[in-house]
Amino acid sequence: MNDDTTRDDQPTPSQSPSVADLLGPRDTLTTQDQGYAAAMAGDDVLTCPWKTPTTDRETALRDMWIRGYSAGRTDLRAACAPKR
Repeated sequence: MNDDTTRDDQPTPSQSPSVADLLGPRDTLTTQDQGYAAAMAGDDVLTCPWKTPTTDRETALRDMWIRGYSAGRTDLRAACAPKR
């Protein structure tokens, strides 16, 4: 057995919790919607309530808010683009 293999009875290294583990689907979507609404209102990205997170949960909230904000900015750019 080489060093790259693990046996079934050995514990695997723990991974960081995922956004789904930290927030759940409802908080994930709600936070994305808040970021999207901020972008559509013309707010700056620095208005994110979790711009300086101190916990893993706050980091997940910030990431989901930014994801929603980015989607809003993309939709705004698409709406302003000249039609072909």
